[in-house]
Amino acid sequence: MAILALAEENRIPIPFEFRNDNCGSCLIEVSHDAPERK
Repeated sequence: MAILALAEENRIPIPFEFRNDNCGSCLIEVSHDAPERK
């Protein structure tokens, strides 16, 4: 699933212009990943 779709499902506001093109306005920086499994 695309990050934009996940953001919309979870009501996380991120800017975007085109849904299927590569305009780049929805680019975001991921600063946290899933915790490591032990």
